[in-house]
Amino acid sequence: AGNDCLCALEYSKCHVEDMVVPFEATIDYSGFRVLAVAKLPVAKVEFNESGDVKRVRTELVLGTKDRGLTCQNQNRYLDQKMAVYAKHLNLSRHFVKGENDLNAREVYSSVDVRGFKGKDSKFYLLNFWRGLPSENPDLTPHLPSVPRGNSIFYRLLRPEFVKAHPTPLSANANTQVTAESSDWIKQLDDNETATRRLVEEVIPDFAEELSIKEMNPDPNDGFGVDITADMHRNGINVRHMGLVRTRFWRKLRGTCSMIFHSRKVISNRDYSSQVKRGDKVKVLGKVYHISEDPADEFTDTTIYLDSNYEDDSKNFVTMHAGEVEDESNSEQIRELLLSEMVARTMKNLLRLYLRHAATTMRISVANIQVTLMTEFLNIITGSNPHSDEFWSEQLYNGIVSRFGACSISETERKTFRIDLKHMIVYIVKRFTDMFGIQLTNDAIAQLYSTPAMFRFVPQDINKPGPRVKHNICDVDFSDAVLLSHRADRTRSNDYQNLIVSHAPFVYWKLSERKGSRVAHNYGRGSMPYSGYFSSRCDFEFKGPVKNDDLNRCVEFKADQKCKIDTKFAPELCPKDVFAHFSIEAWAKVTGSKGTNRVAMMTGRCSLLASREETWAFVIYEQGVEVVIEGPELEYDKWFHLVGTYDGTLASFYIDSVLVRQLELRPEITVRTTAVQVERQEALADLLGREKEVRESCKAKSDEQANKFLVTKGGRNLIRQNAIKLVEHSEFRVKMDKNAAEKGLVKMSKKDAQAKAIMDYKEELYMKNVQSASEEYRKLKEELEDQNQKDDEYARELLSKAMCVGSSVSDRRSKEGRNFFDGYLCHVAAYTSCLSSDQVREHCHAAKQSRQPQADRLYSLATLKFSKALKLAPDDPIVLAKYAQNLCNYLNFDVADRSGDRKSKRKVNKAIKEFTKYQNCDGLAEILRRLPADPEYADLACTCYTNILQFSPNYFKFDSYFTLKELSSVPFKFFLTEVGSDQVKVSIAADIFRKVVGELSLATVYGEENLKWIQRVNSDAAVVSIVIKAQSDADSRIVDLTLYHDCSDLSDDDLANIADSHRLALVLNVKGAKELTDKALIASARCCSSLQALTIDGCESITGKALDGLKQFTPHLKLLSCQQCKFIDDEYLIPMLPFCPSLCVLNLNNCDLVTDDFLKVVGSQLRHLELLHLAFCTSITDQGLYQFAVTVNTQTFTSIDLTCCRSLTDDSIVGLASKCTLLKYLNLCGVSRCTAIGGKAVTHNCWGLEYLNFEDLDLLTDEVFHFDSSGDGRRAADQNMLRSVVDLNVSECPRLTDSSLSGIGSRCVSLTSLNASGCTLLTDAAARHLVADPNTGQPRGEKLRTLKLSYCMNLTDVCLHTLSKRCTKLHTIDLSGCVHFTDDGIKKLASHCRSLQSLGLARCKRLTDRALCDLADHLWVEELDISSNAKVTDEGIDVLSMEFAGLRKLNASGCDKVTNRAVVSVARHCRALKELQVVGCSNINVECLEGVRRDRPDVNVVWEEEGVRPVEEIEKEKK
Repeated sequence: AGNDCLCALEYSKCHVEDMVVPFEATIDYSGFRVLAVAKLPVAKVEFNESGDVKRVRTELVLGTKDRGLTCQNQNRYLDQKMAVYAKHLNLSRHFVKGENDLNAREVYSSVDVRGFKGKDSKFYLLNFWRGLPSENPDLTPHLPSVPRGNSIFYRLLRPEFVKAHPTPLSANANTQVTAESSDWIKQLDDNETATRRLVEEVIPDFAEELSIKEMNPDPNDGFGVDITADMHRNGINVRHMGLVRTRFWRKLRGTCSMIFHSRKVISNRDYSSQVKRGDKVKVLGKVYHISEDPADEFTDTTIYLDSNYEDDSKNFVTMHAGEVEDESNSEQIRELLLSEMVARTMKNLLRLYLRHAATTMRISVANIQVTLMTEFLNIITGSNPHSDEFWSEQLYNGIVSRFGACSISETERKTFRIDLKHMIVYIVKRFTDMFGIQLTNDAIAQLYSTPAMFRFVPQDINKPGPRVKHNICDVDFSDAVLLSHRADRTRSNDYQNLIVSHAPFVYWKLSERKGSRVAHNYGRGSMPYSGYFSSRCDFEFKGPVKNDDLNRCVEFKADQKCKIDTKFAPELCPKDVFAHFSIEAWAKVTGSKGTNRVAMMTGRCSLLASREETWAFVIYEQGVEVVIEGPELEYDKWFHLVGTYDGTLASFYIDSVLVRQLELRPEITVRTTAVQVERQEALADLLGREKEVRESCKAKSDEQANKFLVTKGGRNLIRQNAIKLVEHSEFRVKMDKNAAEKGLVKMSKKDAQAKAIMDYKEELYMKNVQSASEEYRKLKEELEDQNQKDDEYARELLSKAMCVGSSVSDRRSKEGRNFFDGYLCHVAAYTSCLSSDQVREHCHAAKQSRQPQADRLYSLATLKFSKALKLAPDDPIVLAKYAQNLCNYLNFDVADRSGDRKSKRKVNKAIKEFTKYQNCDGLAEILRRLPADPEYADLACTCYTNILQFSPNYFKFDSYFTLKELSSVPFKFFLTEVGSDQVKVSIAADIFRKVVGELSLATVYGEENLKWIQRVNSDAAVVSIVIKAQSDADSRIVDLTLYHDCSDLSDDDLANIADSHRLALVLNVKGAKELTDKALIASARCCSSLQALTIDGCESITGKALDGLKQFTPHLKLLSCQQCKFIDDEYLIPMLPFCPSLCVLNLNNCDLVTDDFLKVVGSQLRHLELLHLAFCTSITDQGLYQFAVTVNTQTFTSIDLTCCRSLTDDSIVGLASKCTLLKYLNLCGVSRCTAIGGKAVTHNCWGLEYLNFEDLDLLTDEVFHFDSSGDGRRAADQNMLRSVVDLNVSECPRLTDSSLSGIGSRCVSLTSLNASGCTLLTDAAARHLVADPNTGQPRGEKLRTLKLSYCMNLTDVCLHTLSKRCTKLHTIDLSGCVHFTDDGIKKLASHCRSLQSLGLARCKRLTDRALCDLADHLWVEELDISSNAKVTDEGIDVLSMEFAGLRKLNASGCDKVTNRAVVSVARHCRALKELQVVGCSNINVECLEGVRRDRPDVNVVWEEEGVRPVEEIEKEKK
């Protein structure tokens, strides 16, 4: 049954399409074993016409169902599928013939494996109990023999062994079905070969492996060795434990006498029962073998060795027997193996007793089971009174009958219980595990404390079984995959994804970088509805959301009218009053108390901080505002604000708490009714007032008339009107002949006056009434206009674009009003109503990190994967998912770059587990799944080296991890990057050699066939060649130093490279210290077209190599021999005529070059352009002058004379006057050069671009000013120094501000200036650099590098001056300028935003504030703040968090800097390559060693004597 389950598992791990392998399990209970097999749908039911079952049949197409009478293999498709199984399991195709078969058939599997065709047309396999080849019983004599050789039916080879065997094996070998087949002899021979290999090779190799295995001293844990798993991994069945045990050294019982020059050994105990002929023994440290000659005596008292004993005769000598080379682990391994055999035999004996009890009583009773288990446990501990008898009789015989007589000797029979006394806990653990017994925690604790004679009682057993073993790794695997998927979802569900999953129409994270103009919309509306920042918003402030990788926010300032404008979105302003909507924001108020501060506003609603100092959710509808007020706001605190409307209820949430809910429709009705009533009341009031005014007009008019009539004007007006009335009446009378009849008479004067008064009063009254009517008509129109405008504003509000940080624009202000004062982020607007659960989820997701939950799920998934791998350690699907789970966890944990992340520890643990069990496929799967990131290069390298450790030929063209996949590994993990350590480069080179060794992959890195690089031993050279080939660079340019240091390049390597590049034009082997003249001559012979050769630093090369150059490279144009100290005039001068095209010659540090060479080089090399002779101290004025006279001045442009201290003004003047076309001149350290030589250079060499006057003590200011009296040439005045780009005048102590005046005036193209150590310079020098002293024209805008270190007279004024003009500075060194303060540094940082490298060492007035100013304005990669006593941890903390790209930091001598700063820099500055903390007394050794351990890529420089231990610092603090 166990074999059936095991073989079924092996078949299931192949994952063959259209094939089904059933789940199987063995259940051990009460001493019996049941094999449970899943029922498969292989039965085909046939019905008759009436619908009744006619018959049930199965379609067997493979195997036998009659014990080998007939064998079938009827389906070709199934046979193809079985071939796939055979390939995975290393089974051969062979012939079988049943007893009743006429012809033999070819099959791949055992005939006992049955294949059925199911009713779904799939194929189902059953009956795997003999699914693998068996051991040949004749070749395992150490095991007990079995009647009729029936062991072939259950002593199967392990699947690990079968898979690793060099040739495929037949599963039917040794059986009758192959007896009459044509290949039965081959099947039998293969089986014998395999069994012999197992016994004679695999088991001895495994023993050797165990002998050197690292073990822990705890016997309770089996010395840290899982012996069963190790044996299975090596393909060894546990039944061979006895044979394995015999190979370890053991002390033989008794002593012996050794006789000088004799092979005879006389023992006082029976040695013949403890060893056999041919065994290896050790006597007094020397190894012998027991004689195999039958003539030699082999008795209980006497044995013979194979060679004479040559030491002094001795008595009472101990003898050891064994086979392994290393005996250090022998004692522990023998005890462990014997303990394992004891536990397994005890399990079998207990099963026997349980079966006997159940058979006798015809029932299985739990109490009897527990009682028997308890007594067996007591037998193990020795507390049972019959323990000794049981161990020496039943247990001993049980071990021998299962593991063979070799497993335990007769001499151990009486003592092995005592010998294993310290292994009791291990035996109990193994016994209970194998039997499925669960002990109580108290019993386990007591057992650990006093194992010997510990007495178990039945109550100590929680559960007596049963024990289930199965092939269903899919259960744990499925759980693991599900957990991993959930962990991935949790990992990916950051705050942004959560918000987006709820489909907001607009969602602005507000996490943009400084200077951004667009607020990106992550909602459904996408980019067309992105917002636009006003120019005064500030960015990159820390936000409140933990589950956001950036966690940034934007600052809005009310006084600067900061806001975000957007495009109008009709979806956010629905005209349907029942449409759902929600708005959401994270807000923090910082100011503008007593005003309305709008966080966000749409045409329907807004979120704001009110003037009443509360949060409010406002809804606009039908011209009214419904304000839902929240609690009192708190300043400088983040709040999560959400307002929702579901067509009925409006809800306001703060930090996921529902602070108020309002039914909107009744409130709107009340508000609109109130508005209408208010309007009607206003109109009625206006009409009432109008009526009152009309009624008061009569009295008012009379009063006005009376007042007017008493005036002179009034009397005159009445008199005139009366006269007109009299005249009018008189005229009417005259004109009408019937006037008398009509009663018309002339009006009297009195009546006329009365009539005039009355008419005036009536006219005045009408005028007043008309005026009042007009006034109130306008008031009514204004009221109506106001109402119409309010209605129109309500309608227009629905067409206003959403605004963040202020209210929407209106008639009062086009820019908006009520500006927000504080910070905002994660602003969203929805066209749906968020539920309370969603609001709570948003708030919780922001405040609670998703990492703990994802971590928990990943950990659970890892445990499940581990369980699945115990059943199927080589299942490719399980391995792939497990590696994917681990590497997904790495991706999730990528934000933490501490170097000791939990995810990396988990992957490391998995690598160690796979390494422990030598699971190369598991290591390969991790290597495949690791993220492409240089941080994981160490994990990748570990996987690769461990794979090669166990299987050097693992990587093949068609292996589990193919060479094609392997080819990309070095680039995936950046192993080939410049600066990579030697280990990474070596691994990359090894991979390249393996890959190109495959013929089909020789051109995988480009068009060039690189198979030849297998012969190159230099790893750096191999890597450089592959990188060049991949970049498709010109193959004729062979630069081995372009990417890595090739100092280990050997003569053979260079010969192979040259032989593969015979058309090379350029060869650069700089720094190859091992190269000799032989290699260089051979390379020249191969590369006859060579035009450029660089051998800088090749210290072993002498002048003899030049003989090869002159013979084979006539076209040489460039030769660089820098630091080749053995090259001299003797070989240089003869070479010159043979290389007439030579135009570049670099002889720096070639001490043996003299004037003799200079005298001829100018005349011989007429195309010479460059000659560098730095540190050629033998050169004098005579040689240089002769060279200047003879050289072709039309081509010669560059010369380096650094530290040629014998030169004087004479030769320099001659050089400058002759070689006027020089572009590069280096006179550094030519200490005898004075102002005369300097003037000759500046006044004659007008084309100079690089000029170095460093360390010329005699140089003065006049060098940089035109000598009108001594020279007088107008052209010289106009052109001197005009072309200089790089000028170095450092350590010239006589230079003053005047020299900077000349430099500023003339060096119009200057980009780099080094004036370090010019102690006479003052702030005026800075003014000369930024403005022409003569014309005032601006200068310095081209300056990129400026070094003013130790110019002690400079102050902040200098920095203020430089910052105004030199805004493009990239590098500045101000070290030692003690007068600089924080204000000056702030000014410099705020204007020179391109600065990346700063030197501020020994600027003693600088404090942390200066560092904060640097952090606010710059991106710095190199910083020196050493010896600044006022710098503390706070300043460095700010630097480390802001300067993520910092590569070099020097904080040496900063006494206030502690461990905290070092840890902060190591954690945050992931690009850091060098950290100097020399002399920082508050930093301890443990901290720095921790940084080196966590960040091996960082070079930490410190002095141990300057670093104090932790205890001393803590004591000082106390």
